[in-house]
Amino acid sequence: MEPEDDPYDVDARVDPYITEYERARDLLHTSEWLQGVKALEELAYRGSIMSILLVADAMRIGWIYDRDLSGAEAWYRVAIDLGSARGIFGLGLTHLQMGRFAEARHDLEMAIERNYPPALNSLAGIYFRGDGVSVDKKLALELWRRGASLGHIPAKRNIMRESLNGRLGPWNFIRGLLKFVPIALEIAKMKEVNQYSDRLR
Repeated sequence: MEPEDDPYDVDARVDPYITEYERARDLLHTSEWLQGVKALEELAYRGSIMSILLVADAMRIGWIYDRDLSGAEAWYRVAIDLGSARGIFGLGLTHLQMGRFAEARHDLEMAIERNYPPALNSLAGIYFRGDGVSVDKKLALELWRRGASLGHIPAKRNIMRESLNGRLGPWNFIRGLLKFVPIALEIAKMKEVNQYSDRLR
C-alpha cells in the first residue's frame, strides 16, 4: 500500500514532493539508507510534509536517530504549521511520552476534531491507564468504539482484548473470540506493509 492509498496518510495527497519523498523513503531499507536519511532531511527543510513527519516519527520512536523527543516535538510543530492533522497526533504522542499528559490530551482531542481516527485510540489509552487523569474505562471503551467504527485496527484490537478479559459481559466475550483471528490477520497484514503506520497505533 502506497502512502497516498492509506487514509491516515492524508498529507501525502498535498505534499508537492511526494515522488521525491517516496524515493528517499525507499532507500531507508537498502544499503544506501544514509543517503535516504540525508534526502529526507533535505526534503523536510524544503517543506515536504511527509518527510517532516517521517523525521519526527523516527526521532520520537528512536528509529534511524537516537530518541529525541524535543526534536520530534519541534518537527511536529512544523508539520502542524503546514496544516497536518497527523502532526497534531504525533505531537500528542510525543507529549504523552514526555509525561506532559494535559498537553497530550489537548493535542489528541484536536486531532480527533480534525477527523484523525488514530487519535481516538491513543486518547482512549490515556483514560484506560489513567495517565494524568482518573481511570475512566467507560470513556475509554466509548473512544475505542468510535475508532473501531472508523476502521482503526488497534481500537478493534483493544475492544476485543477487553471482551476476552470478560469485562464486557459473556455475549461480548463470545464476540471477542469470533473477532480474534480476523483482527490478528489485519494487524499482521498492516505490519507487513508498514510497521510504522498510524493504523497500528
